[in-house]
Amino acid sequence: MPTSPLQWVSHVTLVAAVLYAFWAGGPPERLTAGAVALAYLASPYAQLFTSLVEPQYGVLLVDAALLVVLFGLSLAFNRRWLLFATAAHGLGVLTHLAVVAERALLPRAYLSANIATAYLVLGALTFGAWRHRRRRIVNSPDLYSR
Repeated sequence: MPTSPLQWVSHVTLVAAVLYAFWAGGPPERLTAGAVALAYLASPYAQLFTSLVEPQYGVLLVDAALLVVLFGLSLAFNRRWLLFATAAHGLGVLTHLAVVAERALLPRAYLSANIATAYLVLGALTFGAWRHRRRRIVNSPDLYSR
């Protein structure tokens, strides 16, 4: 359950992006939204709550799995936003690996970098769903039959 205003904003943004992608997107947007939602639901179970200074190995595994899914979707579908989302999420995974390699990294920087890359992925997903919906409206036969 969110406890801070930042957590509330993050949760509302995620839910809005996922719902919009399911409503307006095509198969790649919906598959990505489902994968992001699953990773979001799995992360709290994988998180190490006893120490924020230690690397989050469980969350690293969840994020690595999401990165593999995004990479696979990037190969399967012709969507530029998927390439951007994969690259952004890859930066988040690299942040986890940086903390594993150098434990002296500040926890605030670790958290901030992962939040920033998560927003980039959600932004790319929302943009992809918007572009798909716009293409459907512009290419609709109803538009030209009036």
